[in-house]
Amino acid sequence: MTETLPDDPTFAPAAALRLSEATALHTALSAAADLGLVDLIGAGVDTVDALAREIGADRRLLGALVEALVSSAVLCRAGDRLEVDLVMWGYVQTSQQVWGGFVDVLRTGAAPRHAGTVPGTHPAYPVVVPYLARRFAPGGPALLDALRPPQGATVLDVGAGEAIWSMPFAQADPFCQVTAIDRGDVLAIAAAAATRAGVADQYRFHEADVHDLQLTDRFDVVIVANLLHLFDPTVAAAIVNRLAGHVAPGGTLAVVDVIVPSGVAAPAEVALYALSLTLRTEHGGLFSFAACASWLRAAGLGRIHQVDLPAPPLSAVVATLPS
Repeated sequence: MTETLPDDPTFAPAAALRLSEATALHTALSAAADLGLVDLIGAGVDTVDALAREIGADRRLLGALVEALVSSAVLCRAGDRLEVDLVMWGYVQTSQQVWGGFVDVLRTGAAPRHAGTVPGTHPAYPVVVPYLARRFAPGGPALLDALRPPQGATVLDVGAGEAIWSMPFAQADPFCQVTAIDRGDVLAIAAAAATRAGVADQYRFHEADVHDLQLTDRFDVVIVANLLHLFDPTVAAAIVNRLAGHVAPGGTLAVVDVIVPSGVAAPAEVALYALSLTLRTEHGGLFSFAACASWLRAAGLGRIHQVDLPAPPLSAVVATLPS
């Protein structure tokens, strides 16, 4: 006789699958760390057979673990040999450090690192920047298509990271000039990316804190990406107001961020990201389109609308300064 599960209208197969995969991936990554696989592969013990001999592991089970790590992009294959994707592994290590303190943060309410400050982002942010660039790179060209700036546009990229949001503007228009703002160690990453893309002469790099930009110029396009969620709503609104003062008449301010939906439950990816912010910010959090629109409107901008980007869960809230 075949047993069947009782009907349960609350059971969500897709959610159950995500939970199962998350548990399995956590176990695989923990095993890789405990076994020292990354260090061994970096030292030249770079085949499954060699690893099995070195650590005294069952070859079949170790092979399955390696396949899981390859499928998760932590390891990659070069013929019969294994290589470590250092960008992905760096991100994994940073994530483990952040999440490892969750229980303490939950009990004390004190985030160990305040990512809304320059000292607070060190040393994690430069490690994470290359990962973010890979993950969200498709969003840059889509933002360019949505904004359609004039030829020779000037662009201000605030919290530039690897400059994935402004670089399509420079690549599409050799007369476009970009000012990228971030920490010094991150700007070095942006400068290297601009050099690889052949647009370094269109960039100027300005080390500054978003709270003290020390700029007098106005720009056709101002982009602030993955930054406002690090602050409480009052500070985020003040940043928007400050950036609006650098938008040229007829120009555009684009806020790229994880915009939470209104009136419905947030997707798991968004809810978990919001949870992660509690571990690395003092007062940060995600915000809705309505909240962002209110900040833009108060800063004197109009024609406010949301643009979906092929870089989930990010989207852009775009506003224009009247001519």
